[in-house]
Order: sequence, then structure tokens, then C-alpha cells
Amino acid sequence: MIIQDEVRFNESNPAYDWANLLPADLYQSVMNGSWKGTNWFKEAYNEGAPTQNHAVGVTGGSDLSKFFSRFLLLRQ
Repeated sequence: MIIQDEVRFNESNPAYDWANLLPADLYQSVMNGSWKGTNWFKEAYNEGAPTQNHAVGVTGGSDLSKFFSRFLLLRQ
């Protein structure tokens, strides 16, 4: 909420009215410090999700110089 309000401030806009944007119980728990936040690792974790990993390497050069690049693509 603080970061969102800072963005708004930097854009010369007023801060969000969080009390009216959030459900009352959530807003109160955030304001009094009892809300522990969202565990995004737990929310995004899907044990049965298929995954794919691909890696591509490119090498080359001459007597004077050599190069190597590696690209890694992970999909879930």
C-alpha cells in the first residue's frame, strides 16, 4: 500500500483511499498489524504442474577472441 501510494505521489496523483478499496476487515487487520500478508510461494506452488527446461549455448570466435552465450528457458 505504501509503495502504491508513493507511485501515485510521484505521478502527482492523490493516494488511494484504501479504506474504501479493501474489505473493512482486511483494511483493519493491515492497519493494526495483525495481517501477515500473502505467502505467494504457497499460492503459486502447484505440485502437479508440468515443467519444461531448455538451454541453448552458442560459442564461436577467432584466434583473437572467443565468446560463449547460454540462454535458459524455464516453463511451468
